[in-house]
Amino acid sequence: MGMKLMVLTAAVFPSEEEARRKLWIFLKSAEKAGVPNKDLHLYGMGRGFPGYKTMMLDYQVEYLRQHRDDGYTHILFSDGWDAFFVAPLTEIVMKYQQLNSPPILTAAFFQLGNVSDEEKQYPNCFNHDIYYRYPNRGGYFAEYEAILEAFERMLKLPRQTGDECFNWYDAWQEGWFRPELDSDCRIFQVTDNNVAELNGRLMNTHTRYLPCIFHHAGGYCDQETGKDRVMIPWARRLGVIE
Repeated sequence: MGMKLMVLTAAVFPSEEEARRKLWIFLKSAEKAGVPNKDLHLYGMGRGFPGYKTMMLDYQVEYLRQHRDDGYTHILFSDGWDAFFVAPLTEIVMKYQQLNSPPILTAAFFQLGNVSDEEKQYPNCFNHDIYYRYPNRGGYFAEYEAILEAFERMLKLPRQTGDECFNWYDAWQEGWFRPELDSDCRIFQVTDNNVAELNGRLMNTHTRYLPCIFHHAGGYCDQETGKDRVMIPWARRLGVIE
C-alpha cells in the first residue's frame, strides 16, 4: 500500500481567518512546496490558546482520532506559526524513505528545551556522542497509528505539566518512546543556529545537509505577528516569499 500523507499544523486561534492570517508564511511555503490543499490540515481553529500541552497533545490527539478513518498512513507535522517549508514535499518524503521510513522520526536539537538540570532530571538518557541528540517536539514524520498511540500514552504519564515537551522527555526516560532522531537535520532545522544559505537553499553548517523545514523555535513571540520579524528575511532569501 502506498503512503497517504497528512501534513498537519496547529492552528489554535479563535477563527479560521485569524489562523490563516497568522500562519501566512507557513501556508505560502506549503503551497510552494507542493503540499496538496486537501492533505493540509490545520487543527484547533475556533479555539483560544489553552496552553502548550493541551494544544499540542490533547487537541492533536482529538483531531487525529477524528480523522483516523480518512485513509492517511503517515503524518508530517510542523509548527506553523514559526516554521516554514524550504524544500519540496517530494524531497521530504524521499529523505524519510532514505532513512528506512522509521515509525516515528522527530526533529532533533543540541539543547534540551526548557531543562537546565539534565543530569539531575534525565540522567544517562541521551547519547552525548551525537551533537543533535535531543528530540524536538516541533516537527515529526511518522506512521499515523504510531504517533497517535505514543501521544495517547504520553497523556497517561504520571507527570502532566503545562508544556508537552516534558511528556516527550518523560516518555523517553521511561524507555518506550524512542523515535528516530533527525540528527543530520536532513528534514528538520531547529533554530537558525549553524545555518547558512547555499545557492538559495538552507544548509546546516554542522551536518552539511540541506534541511527542508525551517523552525524558528524559542525567543520572543509577538501575539499578533508571531516571529515574522525573524522569519521574513529568511523566507525572502530562500525564495519562499517575494
